[in-house]
Amino acid sequence: MNRPQVKIKISKIYFYNFLLLAIFALILKIPYFDELNLLFVDKLQGNIAPRKEIVIVGVDDKSLQELGAWPWNRDIFAKALTNLAKTNPQVVGIDVLFLEQRSNDESFDITLNNTNFPLILASKLIDDTVIESKFNGKNTSNGFINLYSDHDGKIRRTLKATTLNGTCYNSFSFALTQKYLNRLNQPNCIGTELSFNYSSNSFKTISFVDVFNNKVTPQDFTGKIVLIGSTALDLRSNLNDNFIDVLGNRISGIEVHANIINSFLENRFQTPLTNKILYSLVFGLSTTLFIVYKTFKNDKLELALFALMLLVMDFVGFVIYDFGINWPFVQTNILLLTSFVFLIAYKYLIENKEKKFIQRAFSQYVSPNVLRKIIAKPEELNLGGDRRTMTVLFSDIRGFTTISEQLSAEELTHMLNSYLDMMCDVILAFGGTVDKFMGDAVMAFWNAPLDDGKHQLNGVLTALKMTEQLETFRKNYAKYGELNMGIGINTGEMVVGNMGSKRRFDYTVLGDNVNLGSRLESLTKKYGVSIIVAETVTTNAEFAKNEVFFRLLDEVIVKGKAKPVKIYQPLVKTVETIKLKESYETAFSHYQKGKFEQALRLFNKLENDNPSRKLIDRINEIKDTANWNGIWTWLEK
Repeated sequence: MNRPQVKIKISKIYFYNFLLLAIFALILKIPYFDELNLLFVDKLQGNIAPRKEIVIVGVDDKSLQELGAWPWNRDIFAKALTNLAKTNPQVVGIDVLFLEQRSNDESFDITLNNTNFPLILASKLIDDTVIESKFNGKNTSNGFINLYSDHDGKIRRTLKATTLNGTCYNSFSFALTQKYLNRLNQPNCIGTELSFNYSSNSFKTISFVDVFNNKVTPQDFTGKIVLIGSTALDLRSNLNDNFIDVLGNRISGIEVHANIINSFLENRFQTPLTNKILYSLVFGLSTTLFIVYKTFKNDKLELALFALMLLVMDFVGFVIYDFGINWPFVQTNILLLTSFVFLIAYKYLIENKEKKFIQRAFSQYVSPNVLRKIIAKPEELNLGGDRRTMTVLFSDIRGFTTISEQLSAEELTHMLNSYLDMMCDVILAFGGTVDKFMGDAVMAFWNAPLDDGKHQLNGVLTALKMTEQLETFRKNYAKYGELNMGIGINTGEMVVGNMGSKRRFDYTVLGDNVNLGSRLESLTKKYGVSIIVAETVTTNAEFAKNEVFFRLLDEVIVKGKAKPVKIYQPLVKTVETIKLKESYETAFSHYQKGKFEQALRLFNKLENDNPSRKLIDRINEIKDTANWNGIWTWLEK
């Protein structure tokens, strides 16, 4: 049985994405966030330069002081237009509403009929009505000057045109742009709102009174778009033509029109991302975050990724703004924060569940130190049938059946629990995993669930320490008689994982190399030694550093196997053990070659050595055997 899946399931991704998309759709429908996002977008305004073709003739404080208080007589405008005509402007627009006739308007009428340039006069939309100028001329047309403010009072939007009662009316700014570009009115009346751009620099402005007094040069206006309107910001002027731009500055209406015309000439208007593109981007972003966040196991990396994604996403918003696209900074940042919080909460819940599972699955198998490492880095686990090279240990009490028959049930339980406690502590101390207890037998392994580059060394050191602890156990529990132990160790490829059902499982190892470890434990009785290991165990270079070396005991074929295996006894390096190894292996070499007499002489010199006694008995049994190949086959376990 596997631990809770950390793999990313498609169903989880879909659920997560649809949840985030639903949250995002809700965020987009909340006006507050739209208004808040406008404040961020406004900060990106001002980076386009004012066109040199646009010149403002401002009705400023200077003009009001010299020409008198507002409103002026129309002959003042007539004289200014007459002077402008001498400079040959491309088009002129007057942002003043001439809505009624006056007694002294004759000069203004004559001037309008004699203008040699297109002139746009201001009109105004009121409800479903257009109030147009009372004046007309051969080159004169009208454009509505309505400016549309948002909830915060800022002017961001304009219309090209609108339709009323079946008639198309152009806006003041759009009409001026069309005349400047020598274009006819568009055949289709477009009423779509446009978000225009402001320039942070000022447009060229000339005082109205200087035009009235003809204190200008042709270069000032030749081929230009000339905008006549109030630039006086003093409310005492009674012009009431003051607005607020996106940067929060007070600005006159004629300057707003100048910025709108500038956007038309630059073809630079801001449009929001379409819902189709926006939701596709959010879907891709949320999927990426879900996958990446789930692969991270480091809080600092997760926070760094979150910060990086914020920076990247906002940077993309900055870049596409220059291409006329408004990015929903506030909404996407809220979504990213929501995604981050959601995933952290999700991982917290999953990891808590995983930690509980790991504690339940491994608390009885491994040491608290190893368990802490597993919980800290559960990604290092690869359970449920992982094939890897491992070291396995089997141990057994010799003559346990005889001992158990001499003890009461209570005494037997106490003795066995004390013994297993002691041996389990040794295994855990050397980083081993306790697989199972089988009566008096213990099975353990190394290099799982965590990697252990010294698993062979740790297995052998465990076995040596277990034999030491057995001596202590004998002294503490002398009444139980002379206890002996056999330990078999093998290293090789095995399958490790939680095996069983959902309700009952064991974390264990399987495979031929596991079985060989069990067979080696059985052979300890045959050779009269406490520990036997396979040749694969002896290859770790760390043994030399720990003063551990190996005596070759035999080359055998164990029951149930076809291939021979060399078996060894681990020894702690001393003068005596070094001499024992050299003498025994020399004798064993003669034995394998069939030189039995030489082998017997050497084995007989090794008194009180059980493996030598075993080989002496065997030589006496097989010395007359023909076709000896040096390999002994065990027919029993």
